[in-house]
Amino acid sequence: MNLETKSVPILYSKILLVLAALQIFTIAARPQGVEVEITVDRTARTASVSGQTIGGSSSSDLLSVAFKREVSGFPDLGSRIRSIELADLQGNPVSVRKLMEGEYVAASDFRFWKYAVDLTPPKDRTGYAHASWIADNRGVLMLGDLLPQYFTRPGKLRGRVKLKLPDGWTLNSSDAPALGSEDLHSSVIFIGKSPRAVEVTGDLKLVLSGEWHFTDDEAAQMAREIFDEYSKMLGDLPKKPFLIALQRFPTQESPGQWEAETRGRTVTIFSSDMPFRTQSLQRLHEQLRHEIFHLWFPNGIDLIGDYAWFYEGFAMYSSLKLAVKLNRIRFEDFLDTLGRAHTIDTNSKPRRPLTDGSIDPTIRYARGMLIAFLTDLELLRNSGGKTDVGKSLRDLFTRHPRVPHGVPATDAVKTVVTHAATLERYVDGADAIDWTAKLAAVGIRSTQTGRTTTLAVEPKPSGRQKEILDRLGYNNWRKIGTKK
Repeated sequence: MNLETKSVPILYSKILLVLAALQIFTIAARPQGVEVEITVDRTARTASVSGQTIGGSSSSDLLSVAFKREVSGFPDLGSRIRSIELADLQGNPVSVRKLMEGEYVAASDFRFWKYAVDLTPPKDRTGYAHASWIADNRGVLMLGDLLPQYFTRPGKLRGRVKLKLPDGWTLNSSDAPALGSEDLHSSVIFIGKSPRAVEVTGDLKLVLSGEWHFTDDEAAQMAREIFDEYSKMLGDLPKKPFLIALQRFPTQESPGQWEAETRGRTVTIFSSDMPFRTQSLQRLHEQLRHEIFHLWFPNGIDLIGDYAWFYEGFAMYSSLKLAVKLNRIRFEDFLDTLGRAHTIDTNSKPRRPLTDGSIDPTIRYARGMLIAFLTDLELLRNSGGKTDVGKSLRDLFTRHPRVPHGVPATDAVKTVVTHAATLERYVDGADAIDWTAKLAAVGIRSTQTGRTTTLAVEPKPSGRQKEILDRLGYNNWRKIGTKK
């Protein structure tokens, strides 16, 4: 296909701009998908992408081509698209006009398309876990930024992908070997020479690169333990392949740096190692506890709306509680982390609701974790220690599996956060968290020294308080680094 980009008259382009905006909302009604071929050039660090829409009506009925424009570490993601060309059902060229970086509008319907993507690695290390790139003998292809967003309803793109790699390179993906999916935008493909793959369970695989202070088997055992614990707590995930990629940064980074993302059925972790083996194992456990939780929430359910405060806050709290259960941290560490979260939230100025999009993410997640803790205390007290937040999360996961049509997140999260005042005051409102009475009821004392919050167990908790403390892990800890 040899297509030429043609200019579009200004008046006509304005009309097309309006049509393109309407197109975004009408495409969802058609059962269309795509067939894609991606050729990776290691030397040029580019991907050549070509494809066609399939299914739907006899004509593609497409006018807009829009790509993801930014992610963490890549503020100008849309500028990586090069030389876009379109053709209609008969293969005739269709002129295309660039509206802005990453967004284009066609002069008429098109069926075929091709373009190139610059896969130069990010300048900021925060981009490695969030976008496609190639460096040296490996790389990551995230179809969410390689493929257009507006061929079907935003965020959903079904189809098949054929991948052409440099000689000697292989791929690993939760969608392999067919590379077909009902949601290609969530597909992540790790490519390169000689990756190390370890089967964790029948449905879970671990892919590693680089040398660490721990062995591949130790990492796999850790992933298996955490995955199994969450399965028991939250319920079984669908019988589909899942993948965890633990990768060293392609560039030299100081110890302790890491970035991660859980997309679809794939956990991506890019990290430097810690100075010592004990620290390395502890950091890996922390990374896996948090990211594996996201395979259930939000990736395992289908809710509508922005509720990052919930799934990030509850991921942090669930990870913390699991760390105590598995003897990775002491109960004092558990309380210390919650105290620091309270310090962060209490000192945030100006105070904003968690539903405010401008709120600092650190504050959103800190307060979200505190809400998870308060919810756990409420459930434990009301049930006499028989029901905790894990049971409520399991109910939410069971009621709202991933289906084509989700329900509003604001309604669904009430399955877990059942205390209406908590949502009113701390999520929709911006009240300072007042937890002294609730903590005292379960035998925990909160002390405010200047701007710092400190938590500690009362010297002589009552029998009822001990029951709840034990459910939180009070008598389950051992010294960090010891084994059962």
